[in-house]
Amino acid sequence: GLIAEQVWTAFTVGQAYKGNESRFNAAAAWLRSEDRMAMFDYAQKLYARGLDVQSYGVGNVVLRFPERGLKRVLDIATDLGLIPPAAKFAEAAMGRVA
Repeated sequence: GLIAEQVWTAFTVGQAYKGNESRFNAAAAWLRSEDRMAMFDYAQKLYARGLDVQSYGVGNVVLRFPERGLKRVLDIATDLGLIPPAAKFAEAAMGRVA
């Protein structure tokens, strides 16, 4: 399902090349589907730990969390080997989270 969707998308949406010309690349299709599956795996792991996953793909997983929940999200994400945005670590270090 997901792989087929990404392959189809990559083959039907051209990549910009030299001005207005578009090209279609099989490697792009494979990379998109690989990324989508990897982010899906992380999204499942985050969801299993009780986090509210909003979307995933393109190298990221988007989460929604309560106002005082940033520290918990950062702890879980780093425990899974993910690298949250540096701005969120700075926000946590400034004491804006409980």
